[in-house]
Amino acid sequence: MYFLLNELSFVGQFRDYYEVKIYMNSVQSILSELNLIRDMKVLTHQSLCERELFPGYKFLDWLRDYIKQPDKDLGFLNFIVTLLQQGCVSRKLDDEVNNGLHYWKCETSKSDYSDTSLAGAAYFRGKLISIKKSGTFDVVLVSVRFTKNTEDPQELHIENIFEVHQAQALRPKFLYHSKHDLLSSWENATPMDLSDLEAQEALDRSVEHLGHTQRYSFFRGKFYVFQYDNAGGYHGYPVERKDVPNEPLKDLIKG
Repeated sequence: MYFLLNELSFVGQFRDYYEVKIYMNSVQSILSELNLIRDMKVLTHQSLCERELFPGYKFLDWLRDYIKQPDKDLGFLNFIVTLLQQGCVSRKLDDEVNNGLHYWKCETSKSDYSDTSLAGAAYFRGKLISIKKSGTFDVVLVSVRFTKNTEDPQELHIENIFEVHQAQALRPKFLYHSKHDLLSSWENATPMDLSDLEAQEALDRSVEHLGHTQRYSFFRGKFYVFQYDNAGGYHGYPVERKDVPNEPLKDLIKG
């Protein structure tokens, strides 16, 4: 699952460093929630460092000041530095040439966004992460027209995360189901051998299969499958390695 830290939402909208700190803390909280999702990957555009937070104060200035803070979060700092060094969306799109991508265009009726994180979100069917008070990106869905190679343009509605509760809602949630109770009287029951808290931890480490309807996890030496219950949660049970499809198995072994 791809998330794109949206450089376009940094438009010099803040008054001073203290207001920047408040809203960057919100971005940090969003990323902390998303970090619980095992298969999440974050990219951004190389121009992020040059985007302004308030007039004359760029993202790179904020990073330099953040490094000097005695109470800085080293995990968050390392994440941002690694993202800026390795998470270039333009380079990632260029790498897709090997997968047959030779041309792309991402636009709205007003602007061409082909060389932005928005294009990456469109191509990878990802989600945006925006800082608040940007105006344009204070919306839950961002609509674009995306074209690749010689295919017809597609109208896409990209989910845009700018509140912590949106990130929390993306975390897959484990829900108890009596069918997986060790003492279940269900015919052909599939007992779960983990507590609810352990099952949530296993689910956090899972990878998607068949869209969001199924997830597989490797936890404490065992494989687990989790099924979406159409009520906002997942219930699961242990399975044998031979019952794990090749695609999620590769991801679990690799990860």
